[in-house]
Amino acid sequence: EHEHGGVLVRGWLSFLACPVASNCLGGQDFACKPGRSGRLCTVTDRGWTVVGQRWWMECGKQGPLYTILGMLGVVAVWFTINHLASGQYVALNVGLLFVQCTALMSTYPLNWHSN
Repeated sequence: EHEHGGVLVRGWLSFLACPVASNCLGGQDFACKPGRSGRLCTVTDRGWTVVGQRWWMECGKQGPLYTILGMLGVVAVWFTINHLASGQYVALNVGLLFVQCTALMSTYPLNWHSN
């Protein structure tokens, strides 16, 4: 038995801080904010989506609109950077290609060898 915040808790040897404090409401029942659940409030509930472990949004009729706007925003930023800046700086173009390839590789669950 351990005491945490004035409450006697059985079966817990230690407490971990929530990695993203804004996700956890805390309290005696270790509650999470809406759309989050699980250990340290890191699991996305059904009907919710998360962007970068920071922005939680409930799925709904606006989902396709936000998706299209997000895609258009990414394309606009890429187009602006690629055409305005990289036309003068070849190194920037190579850097953008590296970032794009790295982002693409990070979307796949690759199991790298430890060596």
